[in-house]
Amino acid sequence: IYYQRLTMKNEKVQASSQEIEIPSVLPVLPLIDTVAFPHITQPLTVGRRRSLRAVDYALSTNRLILLATQIDKEVHEPLGKDIYDVGTVGVVVRMLKLPDTTMRLIVQGLTRVKILKTLPDKQYIKARVQVLQESPAVSKDVHIAALVRTARENLEKAAVMEIGRA
Repeated sequence: IYYQRLTMKNEKVQASSQEIEIPSVLPVLPLIDTVAFPHITQPLTVGRRRSLRAVDYALSTNRLILLATQIDKEVHEPLGKDIYDVGTVGVVVRMLKLPDTTMRLIVQGLTRVKILKTLPDKQYIKARVQVLQESPAVSKDVHIAALVRTARENLEKAAVMEIGRA
């Protein structure tokens, strides 16, 4: 599944023939030593209670979740101040619950967002976000576009192989 950005003012992205509206408030999945990018599919393992609740909420609503890298990987229960202020909205494409209460996810990055404010919630981190405009410079250069396409394809192959081993 590939997603492309539409306009900033509508806060929507297009998935093939359907539009996906990016809500202004999203559940946050803090990532340790991982950065999520738009248009990239990647496997993730989720095990922390608050992260599991954020994923459960996303799955029960629109499958959208904010993937934000954690600043300090040693923090076990991160709060809003413990994550970077730019992240990627992702859609949960696949989910597998494991016997040890962890989850394996396949997430497709949609678009970059800026975290305007984290909102207090005891269940999981929530954030008010604003969609960031993507730079068109990458698509202008044919050589760079080819490299980006190859990198995406290789990452997607690796993600599929990783899920197959789970």
